[in-house]
Amino acid sequence: MGLAGQLAKAGGLKSAQQIARELAAAVQNPIEKRSKEGPSKRGARARSIEAAPAPIRTTKTRGRPRTGVTKQQISIRLDADIVAFFQAKGDGWRSAINDALRLAMKN
Repeated sequence: MGLAGQLAKAGGLKSAQQIARELAAAVQNPIEKRSKEGPSKRGARARSIEAAPAPIRTTKTRGRPRTGVTKQQISIRLDADIVAFFQAKGDGWRSAINDALRLAMKN
């Protein structure tokens, strides 16, 4: 007995006749076969997603809080001594330049 015969005896290999009979039965009764197996996993998952409530956002958003004042990013070339003067003031030197420009705008 060959390997195919041993596998067929052990139930590991179906004969062409068995496959043909199963296919014919599936074609004749496709709805009955599906109902015996139950709903497909995809259909059940789709129904569970539709029935699920919308998630509630409880975490804070990341990053800096948004303000009503919008700023525009530009590139500007300043003299080295002006940049050194404002940098010597420490953190917030860019905002200090903005404040100085605003003061000049009002005058």
